[in-house]
Amino acid sequence: GTVQLTRGNLDDGRKTLAKALTIDPKDARAKLLMGKSYMADKKPNYDLAIAQFDAVLVDDPKNVEAIMAKAGALSAKGDVPGSVVVMQTLVKANPDTAEYEDDIAQTYLAHGMESDARAEFAQAAKDHPKDPEPFALQAEYDQSKKNYTQSAKEFDQAIVLSPANPRLIYDYGRMLLVMMQPAKAQDMFARLVSLNPSDPEAVFWLGQSYASENQWAQARDEYKRSFQLAKTYVTLFNLGLSYFELKDYKDARAAFEALAANQDPKHPDPQLWYVLGDTYRLSGDKRNAIIAFKQFLVLVPKGTAATKAHAYLRQLGAS
Repeated sequence: GTVQLTRGNLDDGRKTLAKALTIDPKDARAKLLMGKSYMADKKPNYDLAIAQFDAVLVDDPKNVEAIMAKAGALSAKGDVPGSVVVMQTLVKANPDTAEYEDDIAQTYLAHGMESDARAEFAQAAKDHPKDPEPFALQAEYDQSKKNYTQSAKEFDQAIVLSPANPRLIYDYGRMLLVMMQPAKAQDMFARLVSLNPSDPEAVFWLGQSYASENQWAQARDEYKRSFQLAKTYVTLFNLGLSYFELKDYKDARAAFEALAANQDPKHPDPQLWYVLGDTYRLSGDKRNAIIAFKQFLVLVPKGTAATKAHAYLRQLGAS
């Protein structure tokens, strides 16, 4: 039955689960799967789903999966107050965690009830003053709404409570780059690297924070270190850009040529051909510059970069 449901054969899956329930009428898993299948229909039947979840709760009133599934069905049905009432049973039964209060707040957010969500997050923070999650979830929400200043305050509050949480630090650092605060982003990514020096992504983003301030020598060093840890396309590309910005055209050329030689022919990178052409041009290799710019124009025939490429080709004497 589980296989049939997973493959989208909902009717067949429910028939098989019904047979399982004739063998064991109290099988909670079969009832939960049955209920979730009604929610997965093209036209979800939330009442039938809730009936299955209630059947589980008759036998096991504290079944967390059934309680959350019922709350989810009520929320999807549009009954937010009913969903909250159901989740409140978990809040009362689990006073040592902010998880279920946060779930209530997330339900409010899903229905655009922001003030109710803020109030619930505030209550969660009051009830669990050492838990960073209420602040982290608000930070993520505000970030998604581009309320960056508010999100930054919430990230700061979360990180004070959990200063070694890599997910928080990473998300905050990337947002700081969007906010054009590279110095603070450097602090975040430097902290991330100190927590895990062998994490290539952390090292890469430290390089990005330097690059955003045009500190190309520092960016180059971090990109190098990241590439030693994990040889990825994006890291080598950015390493090549740092060489280019430092006017080290020999090493920039080597990086870009390595990428060009290993491109997926079905998905060529136009930007690579442009920077490769510019590297050849500035290092005096007219022939290869012309080839690279023409390859770029095949991929990007119009636009600002295409106009520049045409101008460079004229300068290079290309026909």
